[in-house]
Amino acid sequence: MPGWTGHLWRVSLAFLYGVLLGIAWECASMLVLLAATVVEHVAGTIVMIITFVGLAGAAYSVAARADLVRPLLGILAFRLSAQLAMTLGTGSLLLTTMLSDTPACASDRLRSSGWRAPVVAALKRAIPRRWLRRIVGVEPPYGPPFLRVLAAVASREWLGWVPTMGLPSLLALPGTITFRPDHVEEVPPRTLLDRGIFESMLPGGDELTGVYTYACKDSLHGDFFYIFRYQALWMRPASAALLHSVLSLVVKMLLMHAYASLFMLLSQLNCREAFVLELHRRVDRIRRWLRPRPQVRLIPIEAGDLCAFCHEEVSAPPPQDSAEEEEAAALERWTVHESGSGSGSGSGSGSVPIALSESGTESGGHGDGPGADQPSVDLDRYALHCRWGCGKAVHKKCAAAWGRNACVYCSAPMT
Repeated sequence: MPGWTGHLWRVSLAFLYGVLLGIAWECASMLVLLAATVVEHVAGTIVMIITFVGLAGAAYSVAARADLVRPLLGILAFRLSAQLAMTLGTGSLLLTTMLSDTPACASDRLRSSGWRAPVVAALKRAIPRRWLRRIVGVEPPYGPPFLRVLAAVASREWLGWVPTMGLPSLLALPGTITFRPDHVEEVPPRTLLDRGIFESMLPGGDELTGVYTYACKDSLHGDFFYIFRYQALWMRPASAALLHSVLSLVVKMLLMHAYASLFMLLSQLNCREAFVLELHRRVDRIRRWLRPRPQVRLIPIEAGDLCAFCHEEVSAPPPQDSAEEEEAAALERWTVHESGSGSGSGSGSGSVPIALSESGTESGGHGDGPGADQPSVDLDRYALHCRWGCGKAVHKKCAAAWGRNACVYCSAPMT
């Protein structure tokens, strides 16, 4: 029982930690959204996009160099798919609710106020109801909400190019909708600082206050027209302003998910360490570009030194080399050896024979020379030294296959 209790306690703590971590991610992404909104309000949409998209692009490039781009894009794709599903679900629910709650343009309630009450009581059993409707009139039905009328206007004005295939529009209303402005108020001119960069590119417009009038005919009896009026505000050009708002919202939502994906990735310790190391390399590269420093002393390659990747001798070609290159190197070593031995036997001067290592470097009488501690030209054909950190060497092809611009020993940049 005590072991089971401890296990349950650990699982509960892990669950609470995950919940708190998720809340922290969402709070951080919401702070990014608020910051983008503030920057857009102060400096305009273009400045906001350049600033936050640039920072996100720099962070994603660092993650790509640290081999973190695949999990990062996976998290981003998951969040965007969840956001899309939630948006479609919420939009479908709102649309269904709005369509189902739209009252019908019909009324069966006879007017019974004032003198009409005794008339209705006396004639409702004597004459047909449709004649009685003509005599006393009917109470108007409940009008649709203004949001429903606005959706019908948007469907007519902005979605009129969509082919209907002979089917009625889902957002259309059975009637006519008109807008009659009461008066025109000129919007005072604003400076670039007040309007922002993006708003300054839009043409100026007028602010109109007026009445939306919705008129429909009784859909059940067809004898009365009902008129509904809505006070409204309209700014011209409405399409440009609406497009600006929608695009701004979409960009900020994408930025929020992009930064939230980055925060989720960096919450893992190993991913955070790899990201920080790559960031340090970037900073060190910029520092070296601004203030160049001398290279470190290159450690000479000795016999028996192994490559950290393939565990073969650094003085020998890496195992990735083709057979043709190895045969060419062996033929070259054999030719040099034959020429050296032939000249020594012909002259009789007791010259020192030249013995070549596997990499093609000379050995024999030159091991104690002044240049013995420097890598030879033939070794540089296969080896790559860390010139900014430890000075050790690995195979060039092995380092290229690794794919990172960093020393495997000290993590210093190789170039």
